[in-house]
Amino acid sequence: MIKKKVRREMKRKIFIVANGILFAIYASALVYVLFLNGRGLVWSGVSFKDYCRRFTNLIPLWDISAYFVKVSSGQLAFAIALRNILGNFLMFMPLAYFAYIFKRPSIRKYTIMLLVILVVIELLQLLLRVGSCDIDDIILGLSGSVLVYAVISTTGSAISEKKKAG
Repeated sequence: MIKKKVRREMKRKIFIVANGILFAIYASALVYVLFLNGRGLVWSGVSFKDYCRRFTNLIPLWDISAYFVKVSSGQLAFAIALRNILGNFLMFMPLAYFAYIFKRPSIRKYTIMLLVILVVIELLQLLLRVGSCDIDDIILGLSGSVLVYAVISTTGSAISEKKKAG
């Protein structure tokens, strides 16, 4: 019985360490994609005021609807619009897994935590001139990640209950 308990504890520690390593890789990839891929070099000569004017969108769904208009009129390739929309929707989904593994906050706390993270990221991209400050990015990132967190926490709770019962 004691050996079984020790073995289970050892598996749990390995699981936590392995997920810590995966989280570090994921966080590094996010930092690269969001801040270090060279997009800011083009705009370094533009005044900050002009940069803010050009790269700030505070109107929900404005850019998303603009993608549809531009794609339908032939001004933008479908693949580019799809990549941007899906990229923002999918980018923070892994964070839902890590939050569940390490912390297991309520869906409400997770949503608030993620909203703060996304707003900080958008503001940093604007301040560092490496992207735009776009409410649509926040909406898409929040939607995708909260959806995944809801599924994980619901199925995780169901599995835990099943283990307790059986």
